[in-house]
Amino acid sequence: MNATHRPVAVWDGIVRITHWINAIAVLLLLPLGTVLFGREWLGISKPHVEILIDIHAAIGFTLAASLTIRIAYLLAGEGVASWRDVVPHTKAQFSLGIATIIYYLSGCKGKCPLYFAHNPLAGLAYTGFFLFAASQVITGAAMYLLGDGLIPAAHAHAGHHAANTWPPEWLMDFHAFTALLIFLFIIAHLSALALHDIVEKRGLASSMISGNKFFTDTEMDQLQQSGAIPDKNETPT
Repeated sequence: MNATHRPVAVWDGIVRITHWINAIAVLLLLPLGTVLFGREWLGISKPHVEILIDIHAAIGFTLAASLTIRIAYLLAGEGVASWRDVVPHTKAQFSLGIATIIYYLSGCKGKCPLYFAHNPLAGLAYTGFFLFAASQVITGAAMYLLGDGLIPAAHAHAGHHAANTWPPEWLMDFHAFTALLIFLFIIAHLSALALHDIVEKRGLASSMISGNKFFTDTEMDQLQQSGAIPDKNETPT
């Protein structure tokens, strides 16, 4: 058997492009949102707050467009692009997820459980991300667009919020809380990415650029026999 790792096409163009748009948008939105959240403590003037809000909203609408495309692709796509590969729902996926948890708890001793595209634990985390990001888009758009007249509500109430003003405090708090959850997801995602890239040596970090991960012929045989490779995925030799 040939034990040499070879590149195998895993991620298609739409998955990679939306991944990077989502990632860049979130990495810009989080610090901007943090600044806006602490605008009074930072002493930022109202005109500057309004500019920051507009920038934050523009990036948010970009995220909304990319997220809509990715979720639509999850529902309509095939292979690893489909929700079936992302959302754990089969016995095999649950077994692999449990094996991965055991692997983590063991201090990553032994060989990491073999998977083709989405590890079930990562897929579960991505599912959470899509839900949190969608809630961010909806609440953010509601705060920005809904208000009195033509003035965005976020502008009109850039200071303290009375109980009868829009947006209400609870909506702003919910928006901030889900932003915190996304931040925690990023930390977990990057930590797991570094761990798997170092241990598995499959080019996981670069796979969202090239679209390829690296497997041996033996591993590809195991994945094909187990049915872990979706039918619509091409695996060039």
